[in-house]
Amino acid sequence: MTGKIVLGLIVIGCACGGERRDTAGSGAAAADSGRAAQPPQSAPDAACDSIIALGDRVLAIELRRTDERRVENPFVDPAQGARAGCLVTGGDPTDRAPDPVGTFLVTLEAAGWTSLSRFQADGPDGSVVGLARGGVICIVRGQWDGGDDSDSTYVPDPGYQLEGTCFTAEPADTVTAW
Repeated sequence: MTGKIVLGLIVIGCACGGERRDTAGSGAAAADSGRAAQPPQSAPDAACDSIIALGDRVLAIELRRTDERRVENPFVDPAQGARAGCLVTGGDPTDRAPDPVGTFLVTLEAAGWTSLSRFQADGPDGSVVGLARGGVICIVRGQWDGGDDSDSTYVPDPGYQLEGTCFTAEPADTVTAW
């Protein structure tokens, strides 16, 4: 099973946006496909596609890209503002994956991503991990009901929500104290 997951991640990690080239110069390639030629996919968009595929293949959940095109790095000064990027969201109402954020971390590291310890947080109700590759940073956040330590009879709700934000790295991303 592990071999299949790693192989699937290598494929995900190598996936990149592309475009069909019209070598005849007549627009035939676009006409043959029945659609207009598309610009190359941005690096953050390709990263979001990898997260969506990972959610499907490894966690068996559906993640969807939102229409949001301006995103923020939650670990830097908010005055830095939003930048171009992408956001994917989804979740699972059950507990099929006991550590969905940790699964993303380990699996993306196996696909060549580097963990960014300065962009990580963990608590009873969720976890956040940051990863980087090829000038892109992705922050994966998971939230769930962590229970109530003051009430031994409390039963946490099952399931979790995930959010992945990917954007091009900027100099401000290397500064964590503000």
